[in-house]
Amino acid sequence: MFKILDKSHDDVFGVEAIGKLEDADYKEITPLVEKIIETHGHIKFLIQLEDFKGWTIHAAFDDMRLGLKHHGDIAKFALVGNKHWEEVCSKCASLFVKGEVKYYDVADVDAAWEWIE
Repeated sequence: MFKILDKSHDDVFGVEAIGKLEDADYKEITPLVEKIIETHGHIKFLIQLEDFKGWTIHAAFDDMRLGLKHHGDIAKFALVGNKHWEEVCSKCASLFVKGEVKYYDVADVDAAWEWIE
């Protein structure tokens, strides 16, 4: 599931991915992302992965579809995690995001928020 983070505002949108993401999670989050893009013309997106367990196959495709559809609408993308493979994923995200992409360790989450602002 996605949990919307309290520091989200205007064009800055932060979520925590918890557990294993499913198609239903993307059906909830996608309209929110698209509303921000419609309102502001772009989005600054932060995703925190501390308790993340991956995706179902359908959700993985949902994730790619969202990234491909809005690759030019993401001004900044911060991925906050605590595993090496998550850092690697942030490098892969640059294939789907036209804007800047940065990885932060969970210990540096405040720096991630500062950068995304």
